[in-house]
Amino acid sequence: MKLPLSPLVREALGTLLSNLGPALEEQVSEEARLVELSCLISDPGAKQQPLHPDTPATESGSPGLVTVFTALQPISRPMGPTVVCPGSHKNISAQEELFKLDMEARASEPALENFGSEVVCCSAGSSL
Repeated sequence: MKLPLSPLVREALGTLLSNLGPALEEQVSEEARLVELSCLISDPGAKQQPLHPDTPATESGSPGLVTVFTALQPISRPMGPTVVCPGSHKNISAQEELFKLDMEARASEPALENFGSEVVCCSAGSSL
């Protein structure tokens, strides 16, 4: 769900940027802009989301986009936490292999293991 820039959302974004600013400055130029601010909500019992890249891997290794996940509440394994595949954002061949799988297969345990997935459980306010 895309979020309107209400006073509460602006305050939360300001806090996030004050904490993450130095790390983001290493990744982007001063011309960088916020393109989307959204909130992801998973319903209890929802199916596992298929593995997918947020951005395509490129030969240069430059993502062109930086995605930041910030937990608004503690995230535990029973909640169905985010799964990441470290390094896959830079691995063109891994993304090509992933695209050969249908969506159901991308959510399967063998695919999660094959692509080196890691479950992200964290406390409220943690960012990835």
